[in-house]
Amino acid sequence: MNKTNKYGFISGGYIFDLLDRTALEKLNLCYPETESQQIYTKESTITYHKQLCDTANIHCHMVYAIFDAITNEYRVGISLMQGKTKIAHARFVFVQAKHNYCERKSDV
Repeated sequence: MNKTNKYGFISGGYIFDLLDRTALEKLNLCYPETESQQIYTKESTITYHKQLCDTANIHCHMVYAIFDAITNEYRVGISLMQGKTKIAHARFVFVQAKHNYCERKSDV
């Protein structure tokens, strides 16, 4: 994936990927048992607040990470900040995989 779009600023896809990966890392820190589980993104929403011209001084700020015992879902809210400016905010729902369909089979 290209980091920038055709207009020269950081692409929305790149921002989304950064937030998705960071949300899972933060989830693993809050719920250490998930580190050894296969957790995947079930659904997500993202709101973009401002264009991102470069990646200087950016950081992700986790707003919440909760486990819903009724649905067996983890919910994470996370924002991408550049300094004190909110660039984007995303909400993710993660669940534990029942099976790894992408697991490689050993060559025979």
